[in-house]
Parts: sequence; C-alpha cells; structure tokens
Amino acid sequence: MVKLLLSALRMTFAVPSRNVFCITNSAYCRNLTALSKNKCFISHKSPIGLLETSSASTTKFLSFSLRLNHTESDSVTPNEYEVICNETLDSLSMYFEELLENLPQLKGSDVVFGDGVLTVQFGEQHGTYVINRQSPNLQIWLSSPSSGPKRYDYLPSRQSWIYKHDNKSLHQLLQEEITEIVGEDVVNFYGCAYSGSDSSQ
Repeated sequence: MVKLLLSALRMTFAVPSRNVFCITNSAYCRNLTALSKNKCFISHKSPIGLLETSSASTTKFLSFSLRLNHTESDSVTPNEYEVICNETLDSLSMYFEELLENLPQLKGSDVVFGDGVLTVQFGEQHGTYVINRQSPNLQIWLSSPSSGPKRYDYLPSRQSWIYKHDNKSLHQLLQEEITEIVGEDVVNFYGCAYSGSDSSQ
C-alpha cells in the first residue's frame, strides 16, 4: 500500500470499474475518480487520501488531509468580532486620551468615543481621525487625514487588525502617523489591545 501511494504521486493508475470515484488536489476531496473491487484510481495530483474496498464492494475513504496550499481559517465569528472590536476601540480611546493629556501643545485636540465611533481631533493643522466599528463587514474602518480611508480585518494569526492592501496593521499605521504629528518619541500604540505581532517592531 505504501508503494502504491508513493507511485500515485508520480503517475496515474486506472482500473475499469462500474463504481467511479475521484480524488483531486482539493483538501476536502470534493471530486471523485475510479474505483474497482480491490484496486483504486488515484489522481497524481492528490496525495491526500487512502481508498479501501472490501470484497463486498464496500468503499471506505480514510482521509488524512495534508492540506497542501491550505491554511486554517483566519477569521472570527460575529460574536468574537464584537468582543475583539469593542476591546480594541476601548483601548485606543483610553490611549488617545492619555496621549493628548500629556501633549498640551496640540491646541484644539479632543477625543470622543461612543456607539462604536472613536473620533480624535488633532486641531485644524493636523486634522481628525475617525475609527469606527463596521459590524456587518466584521471590520474596523479608519479615516485618516493623512492617508485616507482604510478597512481593517481582524486576523487571529496575527492578533491584529490588518489592511489587506498593504498588509499593515491599524496600530502600525497609527504609530507611524501619530508620531509624525506629535514630533516626539512618546508614541507607543503597540501597548494597546490587539496590536498583535507588530508590537515587536
């Protein structure tokens, strides 16, 4: 059986049969090819399963998926999203308030948070940031006076909110842009909740 599987990786074996099944390179083996009473047909593209047949032509599929080119789901449920999103916005709100309290030179600055919308005003010179919850999309949206609008998805593998067009996290962008506004090395958004792996940067 081991030799058969090794050979199946390189070439195709076919045996005529009335029972037709197929194994493809899908991680879940959605398609079927050919199977005889005691022998099987295995696509050379698919080292992901074993087929056994009994003398009564009963077929068993023993899956040991290798999940080639497949990753675990990198998403969250709506309930998980609500918890993570609320903690993220709460943490950012508290940090912005603490940051602006220590920077009296930023005239006209203010932080307002409510109903899932965080608004941070840095005065007329620097503009206003708006960070808000978007439950229907399971996202956090950002409006930046510097870089414009962005939509962030939470990726459990990185434990952070990622903008998929540039692969940067929400906290990384805030770290870069707010540091430019403040002009001092006093900013650390990586200490906030769900700043993820970027905290090591």
